[in-house]
Formats: sequence, structure tokens, C-alpha cells
Amino acid sequence: MSRVVSYRAMVRRLADLNRIDREQVNYLYKYWAETGENLHCLFRRAQAPSTALLEPWGQVWVPTRYLRCLEANYENGLLSYPVLQQILAVVGVTPEEWGFMPHSVSTTDEVDIDELIEELSHEI
Repeated sequence: MSRVVSYRAMVRRLADLNRIDREQVNYLYKYWAETGENLHCLFRRAQAPSTALLEPWGQVWVPTRYLRCLEANYENGLLSYPVLQQILAVVGVTPEEWGFMPHSVSTTDEVDIDELIEELSHEI
């Protein structure tokens, strides 16, 4: 079964790429709401030679701002390396491919789970 790009996704992507401004986005959404035409109908009406643009790209694109947030969270210790690996696995890459390296764990950073439980039990 072939997946097809939705009209709203296409408009959103054009805006993300700065190909259209907010006013044009609103116009296109309004046009779509009024006509109810899907992209295939619009392509046929425009006599486009191909509907290849309607097929998903097949690659994952992650905006730079998300990568920067991920990097900041990792560097500030809010994400462990295994969690970082899991997050990036969703888009099919490894941390190394994006320039992340595991932090070295010093012996002072190690947590003794028995001590932690003991401390917590006194607080309860």
C-alpha cells in the first residue's frame, strides 16, 4: 500500500522551507477547506506531468533546532547516552553519525544504589 503525502503536510513543509509565508499558508488552508480537493485532484487540474511529488520522500529530516535541543540536553546531563541512542534510533541514525560521543563516566559519578535507597528511606 502506497502512502501519500497529505495536503496539510505539503503546505506545512512549504512553510518550513520558507517557500511560502503565513498569509499564503492561510490562503492554501482556506482554499482546501472550501474545495475539499485532494492533491491528486489538484495535480490533475493543473495538468501536472507527474504526481511523484505526492509520494513520501523516504528519508527522515530532522530540523536543526531539534538537534540543538537534543545536544544541549545531552551535554547538560539531562539525557544519558543510552537514551540518546534510543531517541536517534527512531530516525535511523546513531549518536556517532551526528557527532555525539559517550561521556566518560568517572568513578565519582557512579551511584551506589544501596546508599541511595538508605538515604531515601530516612526521608520517608
